[in-house]
Amino acid sequence: MVWFAVREMEMNASKGQSLFGAKPRSLRLPIKETPEIPYQSDLSKWVMVEPGTDKVQAAIDTAAQRGATVVCFPKLGPGKGEGKYLITKPVRVYGSVNRIIGMENMVDIADPDGLFRTGAAVFTFENLKSDAICIERFLILGGWKCPIDIYMFENKSKKTIVVRNMSVAGLTKKADPSGTWFIEDVSPGRESTLEIGRNETVWARQYNPETYLADMIHVDGGVLWMLGFKTEGRTTHIAAGSGARVEVLGGVSYQSWAKQELDPPMFIVDSTSQASFTFGLYHTDLAFTTIVEETRGGVSARLLGKDLSPYHLPLYRSGAGKK
Repeated sequence: MVWFAVREMEMNASKGQSLFGAKPRSLRLPIKETPEIPYQSDLSKWVMVEPGTDKVQAAIDTAAQRGATVVCFPKLGPGKGEGKYLITKPVRVYGSVNRIIGMENMVDIADPDGLFRTGAAVFTFENLKSDAICIERFLILGGWKCPIDIYMFENKSKKTIVVRNMSVAGLTKKADPSGTWFIEDVSPGRESTLEIGRNETVWARQYNPETYLADMIHVDGGVLWMLGFKTEGRTTHIAAGSGARVEVLGGVSYQSWAKQELDPPMFIVDSTSQASFTFGLYHTDLAFTTIVEETRGGVSARLLGKDLSPYHLPLYRSGAGKK
């Protein structure tokens, strides 16, 4: 029950699926490696965030003034940092900074003044001097009590953003008209929508959302290539619309947790979009009824879980075949 793809070669040991007669082949989106940002060995180029409330902006401002490249949250003692770092105001990341390291700390986020609910992200990247910036290694960025309806990241810099090795609370990122993102080993929780906007490209490797409160990923005219997609929760995993292109290579959906009465389509593809999915499905109780819902030429069709044997998706390809 395998679909094996290497660049221009694909070998299948199972039947590919299509609701509208597309050829059984993956979308073959361009693949890019995550940019390598060299670690800074000159410790004079590091700035440490002080424990306390809203100390992050001061550290970034100091780094920008000094021409420093690294902002680091020093590892704290018992409690893994819980309650030791707190963000209540939007943080502007700019200038010479090209790496933010969480050192496996938990960083709490609260919104007592409603600043984030106006649409401001917790971290906004803008006016960066480097071509790419990496933010990494937080136990939970947002903490256990982070409001679920705030955005964690926004890219106004037109530079490349790398987010990796962390759990995040709230909404992962805001859609950007032309951004480039690399997401590696990231686990959002609760209301964990990832929004990808028109002309925006995301390469994701091991993305692990767990929620039943909202669709996990919206691709609205952008491009998503993903290697490794593990999910928990009975909600739509990916909704592709407005000319989106989406390719998922491998992963597994654990479906039987929380809100069993929910039964949306796992994947939704509108008539303007293209997608291919290679995906595993697992449940201990109730399975999703609809795995893919696709619309072409005003006609909607559904690929049902009961029609897959043995309830796996070796390959699905959207689009209409030639008559």
